[in-house]
Amino acid sequence: MASLMREFFTQPDQDSVRTDLALFFGPRSHFYLDLYTRTRRRAQAGRPYLPTWSWWVFLGWNVWFWYRKLWLHGLLALLVPIAAGYFGGDWAFGAAYILACMFAKNAYLGHALRTLARADAAGRTGQSRTLYLRRKGGVSWPGAVLATFLLLLACAAWTDAKLGEMLDLLSQYGIGPPG
Repeated sequence: MASLMREFFTQPDQDSVRTDLALFFGPRSHFYLDLYTRTRRRAQAGRPYLPTWSWWVFLGWNVWFWYRKLWLHGLLALLVPIAAGYFGGDWAFGAAYILACMFAKNAYLGHALRTLARADAAGRTGQSRTLYLRRKGGVSWPGAVLATFLLLLACAAWTDAKLGEMLDLLSQYGIGPPG
């Protein structure tokens, strides 16, 4: 990944890289173009990678990843915190969740650069390149809806499990529903 980023960071025609990235990013591309510029400047200055923060991931968990067509990242952002919470407790859940928020934007930038590299490797130019970048990038409302459904299922399962734990605890003290 670092060599791929270095390849794009050192290209002399940064205007064409930014144009391709804007086509890929779609709506609100200026946020991600700014991220590209900041990341490029840090790399050129020899400074190490710096995580960012995504309020969209924080507020919408895995939905943002699916909205931005990061399918595998979205699935991992849903399952890894749940697995971490199951095996390591609430603190592990929180840590995995926070890590997803910290690395989301950089994962998206990496996905964009890999897509540009695939377009280059395939020799795509002109209209073919534009259509390819728009198709591979941009946003997916159906993906966001599906991710929301999966998130609601996960929340329902978690609530059911926590409610069961609470009822078990209350029954140990003789408190509980009649029956």
